[in-house]
Amino acid sequence: MFNEDITRKEAILLFKNNSDCNIVLRIEGKDYYNLAVPAHGENFIVINKGSYTLSSNVCDMKYISQKDIKKVSL
Repeated sequence: MFNEDITRKEAILLFKNNSDCNIVLRIEGKDYYNLAVPAHGENFIVINKGSYTLSSNVCDMKYISQKDIKKVSL
């Protein structure tokens, strides 16, 4: 269940990797994080709320996405 909570500074980012390759997701914004995600697996990280660029190489193909992360998990 996800819920907006303006008093919390953190959010949970869950990333699912449907590819055949292991990846390291780079999460860049005001803060910087790396998240290892196995092939056909998922992983999560607690990050500070904000706007981020998510990028990675997925089986030698470039992935990049802009996300505004502001929800928390309860």
